Amino acid sequence: MLAACESHYGAYFVIEGDVELDQVELYFGTTMDSSGPGNATSFASPMFGAQQGLLFERSFDSADVALVKPTKSTTYYVPARATNDQLGAYVAAVALSGGKPVGIAEYFDFAVPPDQVFEYHLKLVPWDPQAMERWGETPGCVEWRHPRDRDPLVAVVHRDDRDCDTMVRDADCDDLCSAESPACAASSLFCNSGTVCALGCSAAGGCAPSMCLPPTTCTSLCQSKVTLKDKLACGAANTTSHMEIFVDRSDFQQACATDYSFHPGVTCSMPVIEAKDTGMDTGYTYTINEDPSDPTSCMLTVAQSPAVTFADSAMHHVLVSFAPQVAGKPRPTVVVGIQPRASSNGCVTPPFYTAIGPAPLPVYNCQ
Repeated sequence: MLAACESHYGAYFVIEGDVELDQVELYFGTTMDSSGPGNATSFASPMFGAQQGLLFERSFDSADVALVKPTKSTTYYVPARATNDQLGAYVAAVALSGGKPVGIAEYFDFAVPPDQVFEYHLKLVPWDPQAMERWGETPGCVEWRHPRDRDPLVAVVHRDDRDCDTMVRDADCDDLCSAESPACAASSLFCNSGTVCALGCSAAGGCAPSMCLPPTTCTSLCQSKVTLKDKLACGAANTTSHMEIFVDRSDFQQACATDYSFHPGVTCSMPVIEAKDTGMDTGYTYTINEDPSDPTSCMLTVAQSPAVTFADSAMHHVLVSFAPQVAGKPRPTVVVGIQPRASSNGCVTPPFYTAIGPAPLPVYNCQ
């Protein structure tokens, strides 16, 4: 650790080892909140299944996934600012080459000082699939088993999604059985009755719905998919009645706007992206939150890689769920599509986009 006079105060993580890398993923973990249902040490992964260990809740920023020129050493900077005050409990660094993990390192109990420069060295060890696992869509999760002074099993997961399968706990039949694992697919049922399609769990010989879905999801087109994630993605991609956001593009064929405000047709409370169209271009990371300027609206944000174009044929669809309108009832959902605007003539200030959809916006609500 180095303290020095420097205008860019904060923490610098030097990630280095004997493996060559071209990408680094940083998994910052805050102390896991032990409140709420379930064991605070329990989680699940596709390869190792249900297990227990020392857990940290992932704190994610799009900058935590960084591309670099092929190297054996790179430095990641965490600036001193309010949003980083929560960091410090744990960080794992996964080094990748050609999209495959090649090494991992970790650091416990660091600081992001507001008036100094601290430098931390993270020594990479070779990736061992028998002891390490990274899974889930960005922001994903990671675990590492090896002898250490603390628990021999440490994982960075999500507080309300302990198996990191993008299904929040109150809409997941088994949050300790990853939907990414075919062995767990049977734990989720689809309640299909007439025009009602919902994800649910077996209860009293029937299906107790926990999340309402577009009807297409329950057709043979999507039910033929193998995993739950693929079924939900198929339903989002093949639903014709939904909101569409049309975005201007720059001269470099990048989306001009990256923040999209829209009215979902229900209160935008606890929004979650449950699935995205598997045909979507890679290089895009989507997040959704309540719009701070309008409590009835949502703010959908996309982080796009500078190496990826927003192609003419790009039609990105996401399935978004919300808190139940009535306590104890299923979560309603909407489908939002994003595609380039045909008449785009480059970017303007402020960036331009148009949200168009049927009135009212179709809300899949099986309450």
